[in-house]
Amino acid sequence: MDLSGLPEHFEKYLGEIECGWNTDPDGHPMPFQVVRYPQGSGAGSCAFSTLGISGHELDSPSGRGLRQELLMLVTDDHRDGSIPAVLQQVGMMLMERHRAVLLGDLLGPNGPIVAGSPLEAFWVHQPVYQPDDFAVFQDSVVIAWLIPVSPTEAGYICEEGSEAFKELLIEHDPNLMDLSRASVV
Repeated sequence: MDLSGLPEHFEKYLGEIECGWNTDPDGHPMPFQVVRYPQGSGAGSCAFSTLGISGHELDSPSGRGLRQELLMLVTDDHRDGSIPAVLQQVGMMLMERHRAVLLGDLLGPNGPIVAGSPLEAFWVHQPVYQPDDFAVFQDSVVIAWLIPVSPTEAGYICEEGSEAFKELLIEHDPNLMDLSRASVV
């Protein structure tokens, strides 16, 4: 499968790649890259994505293989922080388990996403802050948005479900890129 146009797909919506990481924080080579883009969703935000996970077909509950990349949108104050290492950790988990994340999946809680953040888990959703055409590349690569959530929100998702949580987000309209935001639950 030719995925050579994937970087351009991301750049069309998020701006030209500013920089990338292909080694982990200890300097070991990674099987995929993490890259940063200047535009997240509006002023004062930026985006990070994986590039290369989609070269590996991951298992899904349907039994059908799935190709996937991960996306995080954050406020500019996290532009130079630890987000690349966070995406490397989640991406490696997917590759080691050989399992894709699906809409509504919950990853964690596993401690603060970044130092000082009350958010400790990720809720997987389609990237609704971007146009619909962004969510899938060439009808084969699904872009999974990792939305940081608090332990209380994670508990709510487990008990009430993703649809109920989505309704809370619509009602409260928090800035989902703010890693310091208060819980909506």
